[in-house]
Amino acid sequence: MPDGAVDPAAHPGGLHRGAGSGIRGGKAERRRPADSARTGLIQGRWKKLPIVTVRERLVASADDVWKRICDIESYPTFMDSVIRTQVLSEETRPDGITEAVTEWEVLLKGSVLKWSEREVRDPSQWRLTYEQVAGDLERFAGFWQVTKVTEEITEATLEVDFEIGIPMLRPMLEPVAVRAIEKNSSDMLVSLGRRAD
Repeated sequence: MPDGAVDPAAHPGGLHRGAGSGIRGGKAERRRPADSARTGLIQGRWKKLPIVTVRERLVASADDVWKRICDIESYPTFMDSVIRTQVLSEETRPDGITEAVTEWEVLLKGSVLKWSEREVRDPSQWRLTYEQVAGDLERFAGFWQVTKVTEEITEATLEVDFEIGIPMLRPMLEPVAVRAIEKNSSDMLVSLGRRAD
């Protein structure tokens, strides 16, 4: 835990004023642990937030899988859960890395999720990282990664790091969301090429 941070679990009766207690301007602050992207304060305790990582081996070349991943606007034509995508801006830098902002509508367990995300596509690493800039979830970020196994077999990985924005509903909704995101992610990966046996 960082210097001066308060461990809520160590203070079951509440936070107390004093040196190193995280008090500023007379108000107690609850600080996140160092790996704040992966933890959250839920019902007074720091808990790990869900991260879904799905990998599929596909019968397709790494170049072909990478091209399909980067062709965001074509997703609705071959991914059943993707209703709509739109590239709002896209710029390729001199180093070959492309930065883009895209809009999404995706069907997840009967509900439509909408968001805009900032993407960084690095063709030298076959990696697309994304992070929500506006949308239905409190946090939605992750990456697509392409790894060449052989000339005709490619491993594709999709990681989703998310947080539901309503603290009281997290314990009930997150397990359902994890299962739904796992299924959607696997379906999206398999749609990029035929699953290898």
